[in-house]
Amino acid sequence: MDAQSLTKRFFEGVTHHCLKHTDKPIDCMYSYRPERVGKAGLSKEMLEVYAKMWEEWFSEQIAYFVSDELYLSALNSLREMNGEIKDAFIKGLKGLQDLLRVAVKARSPLTVEALRQKIEEVVNVLPKKPADEKIAYYLFFYNGISDNGKIRTLKALIKEINGVKREFEYDYRNLRPKLKG
Repeated sequence: MDAQSLTKRFFEGVTHHCLKHTDKPIDCMYSYRPERVGKAGLSKEMLEVYAKMWEEWFSEQIAYFVSDELYLSALNSLREMNGEIKDAFIKGLKGLQDLLRVAVKARSPLTVEALRQKIEEVVNVLPKKPADEKIAYYLFFYNGISDNGKIRTLKALIKEINGVKREFEYDYRNLRPKLKG
């Protein structure tokens, strides 16, 4: 078996363990970051392949969890929401996407502080604010990846926010009237 195949099997084993056997998969995967796994005796070639796989997985997960917090924040505010708040939230999400696109295009990742500040601007229009510590928790991991990983995270977050907007618009039209009733 070549190094690529061996590394893929090893990585799949790590992700399986973290997703199926722990209650905090992102913490678990962070504990298997490349610099720690490198001490386990992987060859240099295998470690390079593993590092790429790990960062791709991790970048996607950070984007997923941050976008999930944005969506849950809006969902928790749905009962108290009106058209003005809905429009401000959607406008904030679009503004966040614009900022992310500028950073991606310039290949210049946002700092954790800049990203957190923009996310706070988006959710501050909501009647019920999210728990800041949850977003900070996921952004901690963003801070621990390379600049390329951060760019990958920002790209993934742009896509994930499209899903947030779509799901939120659906919930606003279909679920909110039932909550108000």
